[in-house]
Amino acid sequence: MSSSIPYDPSLVLGHLVPEHKVQELKDVAEVEKPARLAERKMNNLKTSSYKMKMVLEEMENFDGVPLRTKIMLRAEYNRLNEEVADATVETVIETIQCQRELNKLLDKQEQHQISSSVESPLDFALSPIESYPLSSDTLNFDVQYFRNEGNKEDSSGHAAQIASFVSNKVQNTANSIGTGADASISQDVKANMTTQTTNHLTEGTIVIIAHCTHRASDIIAPVVLDPKKTVSAWNATFPRDKLKRNAVSMFDAALREDDRRIGRNILRLLSGCTRA
Repeated sequence: MSSSIPYDPSLVLGHLVPEHKVQELKDVAEVEKPARLAERKMNNLKTSSYKMKMVLEEMENFDGVPLRTKIMLRAEYNRLNEEVADATVETVIETIQCQRELNKLLDKQEQHQISSSVESPLDFALSPIESYPLSSDTLNFDVQYFRNEGNKEDSSGHAAQIASFVSNKVQNTANSIGTGADASISQDVKANMTTQTTNHLTEGTIVIIAHCTHRASDIIAPVVLDPKKTVSAWNATFPRDKLKRNAVSMFDAALREDDRRIGRNILRLLSGCTRA
């Protein structure tokens, strides 16, 4: 499954939001949910496996560690790898099944590449876009040491091990922020490490991964509507429930208390969006 968030290009900040568009995105996210959960479980187990492997290598070099303890740690490590294999198979099965269901769902939905919409009722000159912090900054920090146990001619194994670790860490981040940078970063790391280990005598590599996020939101504040554009948008959206534009009709509509249309016909305006 792709790590991007379901998106429709017709949803634009400051413009009207068709209710069925939002529902379609919810349906897509619901179909992708099993595959995303399986992939997250697999990535977490892989991360634990990498850490456990480093612990085992450290224990082998420590004096005074009982042999029984080393055997127990090795058995737990092997059991963890079995869970990783099972989670990988589960991820593949769920991904294939979700892709089939997603294809069926997308066939039922309308195309999203080209769309048309009613002019926004927003008065853009009087409605500035402000940026507000959405949540606290987060910092994920991880350090791993990889010992180069091969020779100069066999440098690809060391590079592949580091690239796999980096890809797994970046993919865990991508699942939360909706990016697809794990593949390109992994390829860059592998190419760089292959060059270094081929041209230099390397005993080991320390990999430092730091990920910092600052989630913010762009909000239109204040929201000022243009009266004429609002009426035009209403009449275009609800042709069977048009509003008359003369002064008396507008005055009566504003003062009417018992309006059965309330809750049935609603103009929805996208006034804010989040970003990482």
